[in-house]
Amino acid sequence: MSQHPATQRTTEWANALDVAHPADVSDDNVVDLTLVMHDHESVRTAMLQTPNEVGTWSLEYLGPGFHVQLRIARRNRQARLDGWMSPARPVKVLLSTLLHKPTILEAEVSESGRFEFPIAPTGACRMSFATDGPGRHPATPPFWI
Repeated sequence: MSQHPATQRTTEWANALDVAHPADVSDDNVVDLTLVMHDHESVRTAMLQTPNEVGTWSLEYLGPGFHVQLRIARRNRQARLDGWMSPARPVKVLLSTLLHKPTILEAEVSESGRFEFPIAPTGACRMSFATDGPGRHPATPPFWI
């Protein structure tokens, strides 16, 4: 299945930012979200082409040493994101929008591996995992809620 051209451009842009960041960055940011403006038009185009959808979607990500499953439920403009990390770790999860003025939400992974964002933003987002290791935190590719 091929991606929409705007989605593909945004994914390529986010991947390029990942490579462009030096490995010894010591701050907690996965990516400087102010750089999103360089390709803001692709994000906005993809978002405008996404109707107010209703339904539930599942996404899976394989991080370094962990697996994350996401369940996204959306009804009109309201969205909810539930996640499960395996193996469970005491990690902070950051959900960031890819907008000019980004929203960054935080959740903690429970002992059972569960985390949630009861009121998740809609549109283009990215999730990162604040692990204990040095350097940048693992992050997902952009996805739409």
